[in-house]
Amino acid sequence: DIVTTKTGATGKALEDLHNTVREIGRTSPFDFEAIGTAVGEVNTRFGVTGEKLEDLSRQFLKFAKVNSVDVNESIDSVQKAMDAFGLSADEAGAFLDTLNKVGQDTGVNVLNLASSLTTNATALQGMGMNAADAAAACQDHKIPFEHHVTAEHGDHSRKRHLVGVHKQTGKA
Repeated sequence: DIVTTKTGATGKALEDLHNTVREIGRTSPFDFEAIGTAVGEVNTRFGVTGEKLEDLSRQFLKFAKVNSVDVNESIDSVQKAMDAFGLSADEAGAFLDTLNKVGQDTGVNVLNLASSLTTNATALQGMGMNAADAAAACQDHKIPFEHHVTAEHGDHSRKRHLVGVHKQTGKA
């Protein structure tokens, strides 16, 4: 069972997770494998249960479907970007909406966007940007997705690159 594998839950906790899977399955078009993956990953990565778990799992399932991406990869990439910017589970819905908007407006794959935000988080935050500001900067093509500075160049070079982009545009 996917939920057991992803969470390690037993007893009452596992029963509650299975009830969440059944409830989502009863009221949504998603298959039970995707639902089990979402519930297990969201529970493990965000530490939520009950109604919050159900709501956030539904949001990730919809996010993955709208963007034609794997739900497991979506949760992984988005959680890492949220963690890099210090966002809580309560802010996940708004962050998913931001990623959706930027992805739709630019045509950039949302998983690539989340990865770029994760990779560049330190430099972007050093310039005073929060996650929404950083995504907007990416939306305005001030932060190039395909040319982000890789880890082997180090944070100093990455920040120097982004500061250069900021100086050229005056808006990042």
